[in-house]
Amino acid sequence: MPVAWWADEIQEWDLALLGAKTEDPAWQSEWELLAVAISARLFGPQIASQAVHLTTDNTGVLHTALNLRASSPGMVAVAAELACVLRQFDIDLRQGNHVRSAANYLADALSRLSRGAAVPALLVPVTRLDFKRNLVEPYLNLSKQRCGQ
Repeated sequence: MPVAWWADEIQEWDLALLGAKTEDPAWQSEWELLAVAISARLFGPQIASQAVHLTTDNTGVLHTALNLRASSPGMVAVAAELACVLRQFDIDLRQGNHVRSAANYLADALSRLSRGAAVPALLVPVTRLDFKRNLVEPYLNLSKQRCGQ
């Protein structure tokens, strides 16, 4: 049972930072890995010094998150940020599994909120984490600084 959730739209600075284009499916893995990194940062205090199991319907994201390695510049940048967050909170992310897209319905539903989709019924009574990301103070530090600085 979920204890909290969050959702956010892809911002112009996200696009600029990664050199991505909106509505281009070629960037789907970067957006999903970015969601993993933001989730690790948001839930970091609650899951600090614990082993975490990642479940996703994207095998590229799963491989990158578990190994903190990628080949595309965008995935490398997000993986580096994820590594910093994991280190900051001493999160052990070494296990995960791939699920069929149909089993990933909550994450898929949340990704459609900005297009007018309803919050899934299972999440209506659950706390939504409210946070602000903007150009002045991006939530993540991608390309801005190294771990520990």
